[in-house]
Amino acid sequence: MILLSRLTRRLIEWRGGYRAAQVLIGLLGGVTPVEAEVLGLRMWLDPRDYACRMLLYYPQLYEPAERAALLPQIRPEDVVIDVGAHFGFYSLLASKRAASVLSIEADPKTFRYLERNLAMNRAANVRAVQAGVSDRRERLKLFGNDALGDLSGHSFVPGDGRNDAVEVQCFPLIDIMKAQGFDHCDVLKIDVEGFEYRVLKPLFEQAAFRPRLVLVEYYEQRNTGDVLTLLRNQGYQLSLQTGRDYLFALAESQ
Repeated sequence: MILLSRLTRRLIEWRGGYRAAQVLIGLLGGVTPVEAEVLGLRMWLDPRDYACRMLLYYPQLYEPAERAALLPQIRPEDVVIDVGAHFGFYSLLASKRAASVLSIEADPKTFRYLERNLAMNRAANVRAVQAGVSDRRERLKLFGNDALGDLSGHSFVPGDGRNDAVEVQCFPLIDIMKAQGFDHCDVLKIDVEGFEYRVLKPLFEQAAFRPRLVLVEYYEQRNTGDVLTLLRNQGYQLSLQTGRDYLFALAESQ
Protein backbone atom coordinates (compact mmCIF):
# COMPACT_ATOMS: atom_id res chain seq x y z
CA MET A 1 0.00 0.00 0.00
CA ILE A 2 2.89 2.36 0.67
CA LEU A 3 4.20 2.00 -2.89
CA LEU A 4 0.67 2.49 -4.20
CA SER A 5 0.23 5.63 -2.11
CA ARG A 6 3.44 7.09 -3.50
CA LEU A 7 2.12 6.51 -6.99
CA THR A 8 -1.37 7.89 -6.40
CA ARG A 9 -0.04 11.03 -4.69
CA ARG A 10 1.86 11.86 -7.86
CA LEU A 11 -0.80 10.61 -10.23
CA ILE A 12 -3.53 12.96 -9.02
CA GLU A 13 -1.41 15.97 -10.03
CA TRP A 14 -2.06 15.05 -13.65
CA ARG A 15 -5.23 15.61 -15.65
CA GLY A 16 -7.49 12.60 -15.21
CA GLY A 17 -5.18 11.32 -12.52
CA TYR A 18 -7.78 11.20 -9.77
CA ARG A 19 -9.94 8.79 -11.74
CA ALA A 20 -6.93 6.65 -12.59
CA ALA A 21 -5.90 6.65 -8.92
CA GLN A 22 -9.34 5.42 -7.90
CA VAL A 23 -9.06 2.53 -10.34
CA LEU A 24 -5.65 1.56 -9.00
CA ILE A 25 -6.81 1.79 -5.39
CA GLY A 26 -9.79 -0.43 -6.22
CA LEU A 27 -7.52 -3.02 -7.82
CA LEU A 28 -4.48 -2.91 -5.56
CA GLY A 29 -5.49 -1.15 -2.33
CA GLY A 30 -5.52 -3.18 0.86
CA VAL A 31 -7.70 -3.23 3.96
CA THR A 32 -4.99 -3.69 6.57
CA PRO A 33 -4.00 -0.71 8.78
CA VAL A 34 -0.68 0.76 7.75
CA GLU A 35 1.78 3.41 8.93
CA ALA A 36 2.40 6.18 6.40
CA GLU A 37 3.84 9.66 6.02
CA VAL A 38 1.08 12.25 5.77
CA LEU A 39 2.13 15.84 5.06
CA GLY A 40 5.08 15.64 7.44
CA LEU A 41 3.31 13.47 10.02
CA ARG A 42 3.58 9.76 10.75
CA MET A 43 0.11 8.25 10.95
CA TRP A 44 -1.35 4.82 11.55
CA LEU A 45 -4.28 4.66 9.10
CA ASP A 46 -7.11 2.25 8.36
CA PRO A 47 -7.72 2.22 4.58
CA ARG A 48 -11.28 0.97 5.15
CA ASP A 49 -12.10 4.45 6.47
CA TYR A 50 -12.98 7.18 3.95
CA ALA A 51 -10.89 9.93 5.57
CA CYS A 52 -7.95 7.58 6.10
CA ARG A 53 -8.01 6.53 2.45
CA MET A 54 -7.67 10.17 1.44
CA LEU A 55 -4.82 10.76 3.88
CA LEU A 56 -3.07 7.62 2.69
CA TYR A 57 -3.46 7.93 -1.08
CA TYR A 58 -3.84 11.67 -1.78
CA PRO A 59 -3.43 13.73 1.41
CA GLN A 60 -2.97 16.99 -0.51
CA LEU A 61 -6.68 16.80 -1.40
CA TYR A 62 -7.84 16.42 2.21
CA GLU A 63 -9.54 19.68 3.22
CA PRO A 64 -6.87 21.96 1.71
CA ALA A 65 -8.97 25.14 2.01
CA GLU A 66 -9.77 24.49 5.67
CA ARG A 67 -6.13 23.81 6.52
CA ALA A 68 -4.90 26.85 4.61
CA ALA A 69 -7.40 29.14 6.35
CA LEU A 70 -7.13 27.78 9.89
CA LEU A 71 -3.57 26.66 10.58
CA PRO A 72 -1.70 29.94 9.86
CA GLN A 73 -3.97 31.69 12.37
CA ILE A 74 -2.95 29.42 15.26
CA ARG A 75 -0.59 31.33 17.55
CA PRO A 76 2.25 29.85 19.64
CA GLU A 77 0.44 30.69 22.89
CA ASP A 78 -2.93 29.25 21.79
CA VAL A 79 -4.96 26.48 23.36
CA VAL A 80 -6.61 24.39 20.63
CA ILE A 81 -9.49 21.99 21.29
CA ASP A 82 -10.32 19.30 18.73
CA VAL A 83 -13.77 17.78 19.34
CA GLY A 84 -14.26 14.74 17.14
CA ALA A 85 -10.54 14.26 16.66
CA HIS A 86 -10.83 11.02 14.66
CA PHE A 87 -7.31 9.68 13.96
CA GLY A 88 -5.70 12.94 15.11
CA PHE A 89 -4.81 14.70 11.85
CA TYR A 90 -5.92 18.18 12.94
CA SER A 91 -4.70 17.65 16.51
CA LEU A 92 -1.24 16.79 15.22
CA LEU A 93 -1.11 19.74 12.84
CA ALA A 94 -2.24 22.07 15.63
CA SER A 95 0.35 20.62 18.03
CA LYS A 96 3.13 21.97 15.81
CA ARG A 97 1.81 25.53 16.17
CA ALA A 98 -0.04 25.83 19.49
CA ALA A 99 1.01 25.75 23.12
CA SER A 100 -1.38 22.90 23.96
CA VAL A 101 -4.12 20.80 22.38
CA LEU A 102 -7.06 18.96 23.92
CA SER A 103 -8.05 16.12 21.59
CA ILE A 104 -11.44 14.48 22.23
CA GLU A 105 -12.73 11.37 20.46
CA ALA A 106 -15.88 9.45 21.40
CA ASP A 107 -15.44 6.13 19.58
CA PRO A 108 -13.30 3.67 21.58
CA LYS A 109 -11.87 1.97 18.46
CA THR A 110 -10.95 5.22 16.78
CA PHE A 111 -9.45 6.52 20.02
CA ARG A 112 -6.85 3.75 19.95
CA TYR A 113 -5.67 5.02 16.56
CA LEU A 114 -5.61 8.57 17.92
CA GLU A 115 -3.42 7.57 20.87
CA ARG A 116 -1.04 5.67 18.62
CA ASN A 117 -0.69 8.58 16.20
CA LEU A 118 0.01 11.04 19.00
CA ALA A 119 2.66 8.72 20.41
CA MET A 120 4.34 8.15 17.04
CA ASN A 121 4.67 11.91 16.57
CA ARG A 122 5.77 12.52 20.17
CA ALA A 123 3.02 15.12 20.52
CA ALA A 124 3.70 15.83 24.17
CA ASN A 125 1.58 18.99 24.16
CA VAL A 126 -1.59 17.08 23.22
CA ARG A 127 -3.95 15.68 25.88
CA ALA A 128 -6.22 12.95 24.49
CA VAL A 129 -9.58 12.10 26.07
CA GLN A 130 -11.94 9.29 25.08
CA ALA A 131 -15.43 10.67 25.75
CA GLY A 132 -18.53 11.92 24.06
CA VAL A 133 -19.47 15.59 24.24
CA SER A 134 -23.08 16.67 24.80
CA ASP A 135 -25.06 19.35 26.63
CA ARG A 136 -25.29 17.26 29.81
CA ARG A 137 -23.75 14.26 31.53
CA GLU A 138 -25.41 11.23 29.97
CA ARG A 139 -24.78 7.92 28.28
CA LEU A 140 -25.64 7.94 24.59
CA LYS A 141 -25.53 5.42 21.78
CA LEU A 142 -22.83 6.23 19.24
CA PHE A 143 -24.15 4.94 15.96
CA GLY A 144 -21.91 3.57 13.26
CA ASN A 145 -21.71 0.94 10.60
CA ASP A 146 -18.30 -0.40 9.66
CA ALA A 147 -19.79 -1.54 6.36
CA LEU A 148 -20.14 2.12 5.43
CA GLY A 149 -16.35 2.35 5.39
CA ASP A 150 -16.42 5.59 7.34
CA LEU A 151 -15.15 5.40 10.90
CA SER A 152 -15.16 9.19 10.95
CA GLY A 153 -18.93 9.16 10.35
CA HIS A 154 -19.95 7.74 13.73
CA SER A 155 -22.66 9.91 15.23
CA PHE A 156 -24.96 10.28 18.21
CA VAL A 157 -27.62 11.17 15.63
CA PRO A 158 -29.00 7.95 14.07
CA GLY A 159 -29.59 7.62 10.35
CA ASP A 160 -27.86 7.23 6.99
CA GLY A 161 -27.62 3.46 7.32
CA ARG A 162 -26.10 3.53 10.80
CA ASN A 163 -27.27 0.58 12.85
CA ASP A 164 -24.32 -0.59 14.97
CA ALA A 165 -24.01 1.28 18.24
CA VAL A 166 -21.82 1.46 21.32
CA GLU A 167 -22.75 3.30 24.50
CA VAL A 168 -20.46 6.21 25.32
CA GLN A 169 -20.30 8.39 28.42
CA CYS A 170 -20.84 12.02 27.46
CA PHE A 171 -20.04 15.28 29.25
CA PRO A 172 -20.44 19.00 28.54
CA LEU A 173 -17.29 20.33 26.92
CA ILE A 174 -16.63 22.74 29.78
CA ASP A 175 -16.61 19.79 32.21
CA ILE A 176 -14.02 17.91 30.13
CA MET A 177 -11.89 21.04 29.91
CA LYS A 178 -11.93 21.60 33.67
CA ALA A 179 -11.13 17.94 34.37
CA GLN A 180 -8.10 18.19 32.08
CA GLY A 181 -6.89 21.51 33.45
CA PHE A 182 -7.97 23.78 30.60
CA ASP A 183 -9.61 27.09 31.56
CA HIS A 184 -10.02 28.57 28.07
CA CYS A 185 -9.90 27.80 24.37
CA ASP A 186 -8.51 30.01 21.61
CA VAL A 187 -9.20 27.78 18.61
CA LEU A 188 -11.99 25.20 18.45
CA LYS A 189 -12.36 22.58 15.74
CA ILE A 190 -15.57 20.55 16.06
CA ASP A 191 -16.75 17.74 13.80
CA VAL A 192 -19.26 15.49 15.55
CA GLU A 193 -21.59 14.53 12.71
CA GLY A 194 -24.65 16.65 13.44
CA PHE A 195 -24.22 17.01 17.21
CA GLU A 196 -22.37 20.33 17.05
CA TYR A 197 -25.27 22.44 18.36
CA ARG A 198 -25.63 20.25 21.45
CA VAL A 199 -21.94 20.85 22.17
CA LEU A 200 -21.68 24.58 21.46
CA LYS A 201 -24.88 25.94 23.00
CA PRO A 202 -24.03 25.03 26.63
CA LEU A 203 -20.41 26.09 26.10
CA PHE A 204 -21.53 29.61 25.22
CA GLU A 205 -24.00 29.63 28.12
CA GLN A 206 -21.52 28.40 30.75
CA ALA A 207 -18.04 29.55 29.71
CA ALA A 208 -16.52 32.93 30.49
CA PHE A 209 -14.45 32.80 27.29
CA ARG A 210 -15.09 32.67 23.55
CA PRO A 211 -12.76 30.85 21.16
CA ARG A 212 -11.19 33.25 18.68
CA LEU A 213 -11.74 30.80 15.83
CA VAL A 214 -14.27 28.01 15.35
CA LEU A 215 -14.06 25.46 12.54
CA VAL A 216 -17.35 23.59 12.51
CA GLU A 217 -19.10 21.05 10.29
CA TYR A 218 -22.81 21.59 9.68
CA TYR A 219 -25.29 19.19 8.12
CA GLU A 220 -28.58 20.79 7.13
CA GLN A 221 -30.27 17.39 6.87
CA ARG A 222 -28.88 15.91 10.09
CA ASN A 223 -28.30 18.16 13.06
CA THR A 224 -29.53 19.01 16.54
CA GLY A 225 -29.92 22.77 15.95
CA ASP A 226 -28.91 25.69 13.76
CA VAL A 227 -25.25 26.01 14.71
CA LEU A 228 -24.58 28.71 12.09
CA THR A 229 -27.16 31.08 13.57
CA LEU A 230 -25.91 30.23 17.06
CA LEU A 231 -22.39 31.30 16.15
CA ARG A 232 -23.54 34.49 14.46
CA ASN A 233 -25.61 35.39 17.52
CA GLN A 234 -22.47 34.96 19.64
CA GLY A 235 -20.61 37.58 17.61
CA TYR A 236 -18.86 35.36 15.08
CA GLN A 237 -18.38 36.21 11.42
CA LEU A 238 -18.05 33.66 8.65
CA SER A 239 -14.60 33.76 7.06
CA LEU A 240 -14.69 30.54 5.00
CA GLN A 241 -17.29 28.08 3.80
CA THR A 242 -16.37 25.02 1.78
CA GLY A 243 -18.75 22.10 1.49
CA ARG A 244 -20.11 21.38 4.96
CA ASP A 245 -17.20 23.07 6.75
CA TYR A 246 -17.47 26.62 8.11
CA LEU A 247 -14.69 28.70 9.66
CA PHE A 248 -15.94 31.47 11.96
CA ALA A 249 -13.86 34.24 13.55
CA LEU A 250 -14.92 36.23 16.59
CA ALA A 251 -15.62 39.86 15.65
CA GLU A 252 -12.93 42.28 16.86
CA SER A 253 -15.36 44.10 19.14
CA GLN A 254 -16.24 40.94 21.09
